[in-house]
Amino acid sequence: MTIKKQFLIVIILLTTIPFIIMPWLGYFYIQGIMEEQLILQSEQNLEQTTRDMEKVLDDLIGASNAITLDMDIVSLLKKNFLGGTQITDIKKVTEKISNVNAAHLYRYNAEISIYDKEASIYTTTTLIPEYTRKPYSKEWIEKTLQAGGHFVWTQFVSENKKDKNSKPVIGMARNILDISGKTIGVLAIELYEDRNLANILFGENEFVNTERYLVDDEGNIILQYINNAVHQQFYNKEWFQQFIKTEGKGADKIVNAIGERQLVSGNMLNKANWHLIQIIPYNDLLRKLEFYRNFTIGGNLVFLFIIIGLDILIINKITRSIIKLRDAMQSVKKGEFITITIPKTNQEVQDLSKDFNIMSSKLQQLFEENKRIYEEKQRTRLEALQTQIQPHFLFNTLNGIKWLCVMEGAKTAEKMLISLGFILEYSLSKNRDVITLKEEVVGLEHYIALQKMRYGETFEVSYEVDEEVENMEVPILFLQPLVENAIIHGFCDLEEKGHIDIKAKRERSKVHIIIADNGCGVDEEQMINLLASQKKSSSIGVKNVQERIKIYYGKESSFSISNNERGGTTVEISWLVKGGSENEADYS
Repeated sequence: MTIKKQFLIVIILLTTIPFIIMPWLGYFYIQGIMEEQLILQSEQNLEQTTRDMEKVLDDLIGASNAITLDMDIVSLLKKNFLGGTQITDIKKVTEKISNVNAAHLYRYNAEISIYDKEASIYTTTTLIPEYTRKPYSKEWIEKTLQAGGHFVWTQFVSENKKDKNSKPVIGMARNILDISGKTIGVLAIELYEDRNLANILFGENEFVNTERYLVDDEGNIILQYINNAVHQQFYNKEWFQQFIKTEGKGADKIVNAIGERQLVSGNMLNKANWHLIQIIPYNDLLRKLEFYRNFTIGGNLVFLFIIIGLDILIINKITRSIIKLRDAMQSVKKGEFITITIPKTNQEVQDLSKDFNIMSSKLQQLFEENKRIYEEKQRTRLEALQTQIQPHFLFNTLNGIKWLCVMEGAKTAEKMLISLGFILEYSLSKNRDVITLKEEVVGLEHYIALQKMRYGETFEVSYEVDEEVENMEVPILFLQPLVENAIIHGFCDLEEKGHIDIKAKRERSKVHIIIADNGCGVDEEQMINLLASQKKSSSIGVKNVQERIKIYYGKESSFSISNNERGGTTVEISWLVKGGSENEADYS
């Protein structure tokens, strides 16, 4: 079977399973969670509507308090009660209740009326020209008089309604009492049906066929909201009465009605003893979930066909074997010379892999050969630099022995020869390029002994070498040229005693060597000469050390010479410990 056919079958299988089966599994998994969230959303809508209705009742109570506690209105009504009513008094009462209407009930289409003991009517709409005297025959007035100081919430139609085509849907009434507690009138506030009042029952993110009813204890509709007027309405007075009695506030109930399941929820408005009932067809709750399922499956099918089509177009160009061959080439580019094995499914790619393996092996051999040649060149250069220092050092030392032998005799010369013999032994006879720092310091001590025999006690040397760096390998004779430079050039014109401080320590993954003296220092021209590549006799030692440090420790090493603020020169050498890095933790 060709690679093309193999890949085509695998891709179709691998894409069909997740794109078709996984949406169904996801749908069943989240169905219960989303149902709970949608029911919670419906309950939140009902709670918000309940709060809005309670705000309406609070506004009515606030307006009634403003009127019944107004002493001017109470005085005028009491005056009428005693038989002293004037037209101007009626106008004053009407003006005051109109002001209350404007201040407290400006959101609504409201009417405020006051009926006094003589059945005179004070209203915010039309001032009745004939102040008739009628007995208290209206049922709601009788009910209010019997309520004493309590509110009466009801529906009633005023004789002075603003618009004959509209009707009051919410009303409240209460007695107006004088200071002694005697009833001197009845206050009635009516809210007429308008858009603002109807929108109170409307919630955000409503489900399609939501119905919401404000009913009294008897199940009579006070106000209603139907989101979809075309949908068959659920309302049934007898069922509402039974629901109010058995379920109460905050109840959720799923019932079968008008041919489908309904989610019925209820809240109670305690101030008016009314009930807010919400009905949502259960299928509406699941409509969003079904939309999610269908959208996901449909989208996955579209992407499935797109992916299969794209796979068919590119399957001839891309194969697993070619990708593997490409990755192997990338590894070779990074210096990883590997070989690969290609299955016998594609003869052309298999031939390419064989050629690649041959090429990779030859490149590895060439790389190792170049590396060996480079290392050999570096070793040869290091040895040349190493041998360069030997005649220079021996010349200066033998010259000093010659003159001391002339001046002091054989005893001092013998000591110098002993020290010189030790230095020659560890620098030449051992035939090594590197030694431990501890051995380097011992050799330096013998060199200092030779120099003190020559110059006397004109200088002193102190050592501060941490134990953790004593056994580290360093280039042989890399300290002696630096100390020699300080003695010969730094102390030549120094009147006071010379001091050389040698410190070696490790900080994190770096080793630091510091050689500091209190000599005359170096000017800019001398510093350039010390670090220049020309091989003058006065600067061979310092330049030699600098190059050997760079060769042995690489680019991460550093070599610097600087003048001290109080005189003298400081040479600082540092390098990374092999296997370490700048961010390595403290050495332990």
